[in-house]
Amino acid sequence: MIRQLTAWLPPVLLYALITVQSSFPMVIARRLIPHQDKIAHFLIFALLSGLIARGLSTVRPCTVSLGRCLVAAAAVATLLGVVDEIHQAFNPARTAEVLDACADLGGAIVGAGLFGYIARRHAARGDVDGQAG
Repeated sequence: MIRQLTAWLPPVLLYALITVQSSFPMVIARRLIPHQDKIAHFLIFALLSGLIARGLSTVRPCTVSLGRCLVAAAAVATLLGVVDEIHQAFNPARTAEVLDACADLGGAIVGAGLFGYIARRHAARGDVDGQAG
């Protein structure tokens, strides 16, 4: 039970933070680099997807491959990104952008892939649950 909680608490808290943050008016900051908002979407949803993949990898039955867990994690993170954009469309202080959802999709794919790469490396080394031992 503790293992499940520690696996699922981080992605739940991260998505809660995303949802709360997107409820407030957008802070207009000086742009240091072009498209920094898209980069932020990409990185946040890469992290979210990796955390979801981690959660799924702790509960998946042995018959389900890691690859399917990664696809599911990327799909769930992307769906949550779309839900967030729809949420922003109903907030007069925010705007929903298709390119934000595309950045979420790209980040979700990369985050799941990165988790898969790390998980396979740990499995090849004989680590259990990513813990050397």
